[in-house]
Amino acid sequence: MNKTDRCFSNSEWILCPVCRSKTRVKIRKDTVLTNFPLFCPKCKQECLIKAINLEITVINEPDDEPVRFLADHRLFLSL
Repeated sequence: MNKTDRCFSNSEWILCPVCRSKTRVKIRKDTVLTNFPLFCPKCKQECLIKAINLEITVINEPDDEPVRFLADHRLFLSL
């Protein structure tokens, strides 16, 4: 295992909550994001997210229901 493998072995790509493709952002398990504007180069959509322990939550308008998903799984969780 080389140095690069050790640095990125516990990181995951953030998937677009709209089209589920990979974005250009990678996070580690200890990454904390709040009010992060995530842009998808494929569908050209931007949304606000927060991320804690590889769990991503899409920040919607105040009257919408928040949607959470795990970065390492393609699983959506409704609150």
